Amino acid sequence: QTAGAVLDRDAELILFTNIRSLPWWRQDFRQSAVDLMAIQRYISDRVLGVDHAPVQAGVDRKEGHVDPKTSWLFRDNQRPLDATEIDQFYHNVVPILQEGEHVEFAFKGRRDVTLFTTKRFIDIDPKGITGTSIEYKSVPWKTVLGFGAKTQGAFLDNDAEVMLYTDMMYYPGSDDNPDRPGMSYFEIDFNPKLVDVIAMKFYLAKKLLQNDPTMPVDPSTFVLTPKDD
Repeated sequence: QTAGAVLDRDAELILFTNIRSLPWWRQDFRQSAVDLMAIQRYISDRVLGVDHAPVQAGVDRKEGHVDPKTSWLFRDNQRPLDATEIDQFYHNVVPILQEGEHVEFAFKGRRDVTLFTTKRFIDIDPKGITGTSIEYKSVPWKTVLGFGAKTQGAFLDNDAEVMLYTDMMYYPGSDDNPDRPGMSYFEIDFNPKLVDVIAMKFYLAKKLLQNDPTMPVDPSTFVLTPKDD
């Protein structure tokens, strides 16, 4: 997580594990003295490996797609972005991606951005009123144990959902303290008129149920097109 404004001048690195007695480890850095993106890339190389994971030929990454933004009321629900443009941005402007890693799908909510890359799931979450401090949370595909999808309901249920379950940082709780999912559960809310969550579930099945989850899957099979009202 990068430093924020005014009094928040330190950057933070947190590592999550599946060790019950040590579920996470945190280190604070002085923002002016440390290149946090370089440290993040070093950790990525150690965790993800440095092999090249290209996007297959013919992949539909919604190149040239114009962000519809939608109404402010429903903007918390994520909508698709041009994955090729996002790929270039996070390689060159904010270099969090590995050289051999590429974005297959990109989505944006009100402020947060979600990336599905050839190697991991990335949640990018601006913090505070100004959004100066940004948290970059990476979840390697090999840590994801299960997934699910929920379609839109009726009346006030205006979103569709994709769920990811991992082997990291789960607190089972007790009689006095309820269980806490920590990093073991992620829920992504999508705009159901712009994203087909059943197609996303099929994409995740191909991504996670193959022998090597770091190998790229051709997302052109999974057409995420706007739906009619």
